[in-house]
Amino acid sequence: MKFQRKEIIEVTGLIAVVASLIFVGVQLSFDRRVALADQYQRRTEMFVSRNLALIESDAWKETAIQSWESGSRPRWWTQEIEDAAPEYYTPLHYQLNILNNRTTMTMYDNLYYQYANGFLDEGYWAGVEDAINSSIQSVMFGPLMLNEARNPGFKKFLEELLADSR
Repeated sequence: MKFQRKEIIEVTGLIAVVASLIFVGVQLSFDRRVALADQYQRRTEMFVSRNLALIESDAWKETAIQSWESGSRPRWWTQEIEDAAPEYYTPLHYQLNILNNRTTMTMYDNLYYQYANGFLDEGYWAGVEDAINSSIQSVMFGPLMLNEARNPGFKKFLEELLADSR
């Protein structure tokens, strides 16, 4: 009888150790996901802060105007995009629009990452997805989003969204 009791205690102890190791493994995996999401968020905030600083910088504005007037354009730029711009657009308007769109795209990318990793609920994401879908249809914003998206998952999401809307 005592021998069976000893075996039961050993098996129970073994099961407890295995269960605690599984719990620690799951917790470490979750903590890693949270840390990566935090890094992603911090990079987004840094990029947005940088762009806000550029917008407020007279030196950047002057350089942006000179660059535009010398014919410098993003690699994805087309005549269709230029034709779609309002008539009152100056070189600075174009550059500010591009910078604003890059900032917005970076925020969308971050929200996609948060959603893909389970940190945003479906209701909130549905609103974000509607905004992204509207943005990608824009002649001036869509090409930027498709050509400058860095996250492969986000880029694939954008391509699928655009294909579904056609």
